[in-house]
Amino acid sequence: MTSRRGAWAGLVLVLAVGCEGRFGRGQRDIVVWVGEEPIRKAELEAYFADNLLAVGEGEPLGDVDPVVASRLLDSLVDERLLLLEAERRGIEATDVEIAVAVDEADEGSGHATPTPQVEARVRRHLLIDKLQAQLQESLPAVTDEEVAEWAVNERPRLLQSRPVDFRALQLPSLAVARSVREEVRRGRVSFEEAVVAHEPSPGQTVRTRVSWDELPSEVQQAVEGLGAGGVSEPVELHGRVYLFEIVARYDDAAALAAELRTLARDDLESRRRQEALGNLLRELRERTEIQIRSSSLPFSYSP
Repeated sequence: MTSRRGAWAGLVLVLAVGCEGRFGRGQRDIVVWVGEEPIRKAELEAYFADNLLAVGEGEPLGDVDPVVASRLLDSLVDERLLLLEAERRGIEATDVEIAVAVDEADEGSGHATPTPQVEARVRRHLLIDKLQAQLQESLPAVTDEEVAEWAVNERPRLLQSRPVDFRALQLPSLAVARSVREEVRRGRVSFEEAVVAHEPSPGQTVRTRVSWDELPSEVQQAVEGLGAGGVSEPVELHGRVYLFEIVARYDDAAALAAELRTLARDDLESRRRQEALGNLLRELRERTEIQIRSSSLPFSYSP
């Protein structure tokens, strides 16, 4: 009898320890179980801070629209599923790869040494990118016929808009702009070197595509006769002075056809990657037990 009571006591103890391990006091900050992997409230808050401009890390999430919050939680679960799959496949990101990716993401920001949180976020993105690249290797190549069909469908839209790709560099005065333009014209510096030398504000010098009709008349006049690689005379616009570099124009049939082929292939490959990733996520969700602990969430989860 004593032996049987001892056995029952042992079983109760095992069950209690098991419950404490997954649902007990030390686990109350867990908001979701993805298989055997927990997602904690602090991770959710950090994810919201990264993806919602209105929320800073550590700030309460109760004011976030519940539907928006629910979809972000779903995205966080998807990220965890992909990371677990990358781990299962033996995909890794080296310290060098992480450091390079951090530098590229932080380029020009003037930030101090990246925090461990930033490095962890970059690592996660790298692993998912590598997983997606691995998926792409198994996809059929985009055919010339598919590219041609896409280009035919998109050609009217691009022809109508007369697209122009350009970069703009804002300079402090007309005198400085004339001097820089002359240096570029004489081949003493490239436009890229001028960009580096004059440290433009964020958002400048990024390759931008616009329709010809969307360009201000002052800019149209300055770049009218320029081909790819040409740099305009200084342009005064809204009280500021700019130089414009033409990266590409699609006025002639040959340039447009080449651009259409490039755009078509890029777009078709991107769609296939996204489709493959979506299919993988559906498979992972079907075979993984996902437990959302609504009582631990600071919002009402909407499935």
